[in-house]
Amino acid sequence: MHTFELMLDSISIEIRYDFGHLYFDRCGLCMVDIEKQCEGWVTGQIDPKSGQISKPENGYSVMFNNGQFNFGAVKAFKQGTANIAKEASSIWKIVQANLGLEVFTRLGCRMTYCLPALSIEDAEKRLAKSQLTVTIPDAMNSKYAIRNRIMVVVLSAGETEYRLELKVVTRLEGVQPSSLMMTEPRLLSKRQREIRIIQQKKLEEYNAQPMYAISLDIDCVQLHPENIALEGFVTDQAVVVERDFVPLLRDL
Repeated sequence: MHTFELMLDSISIEIRYDFGHLYFDRCGLCMVDIEKQCEGWVTGQIDPKSGQISKPENGYSVMFNNGQFNFGAVKAFKQGTANIAKEASSIWKIVQANLGLEVFTRLGCRMTYCLPALSIEDAEKRLAKSQLTVTIPDAMNSKYAIRNRIMVVVLSAGETEYRLELKVVTRLEGVQPSSLMMTEPRLLSKRQREIRIIQQKKLEEYNAQPMYAISLDIDCVQLHPENIALEGFVTDQAVVVERDFVPLLRDL
């Protein structure tokens, strides 16, 4: 049976700030500076609610307005955390300088990891083995059985809070696995087994864009930071997440 690899699916970075009113005057200036100074970025929609710009080749997108800055990276495993952090920092510095931002209320970096599975049932079976789990009280044990698990916990360490969510997900944008891949080979005809072998060779594509997976979502947050050192914050949190939280998923 094919063994799927754990992957870093996406990274989202959010900065919230006060006194960002210069957005209404300088949004266009931000866009021009980003396009001139940062290769591959293309301006999208601009209106009083938000300015949007993206780098399609790398799966990056940015949205900012008078109150927040958001940077997103999809299929983050392709670029790596260090490259994403560096790119996000470059864009943020332009926005921060042009809007004159000095007061910050929230700094967050959200990392989502996926462990692909061929079916919901397979994913739920593996999730039941997690060290982070839920249990049924003894008084209910004779009447109920757990069908789906969603584990959520908020932890704190120093100035940083970590919200962890572990659950099974169905991703409609993912590659649809064939029914042949979810059926035991011994139950298939000779021709079906031959087709199944061909499809197994295509599982690398499914691994990068699974329809079914166990998801580990970690949101790393600092409230009211005095300064924003974005690149350092993201890379530091990536070390913490890989060391302390990813094993919850890797050991399933």
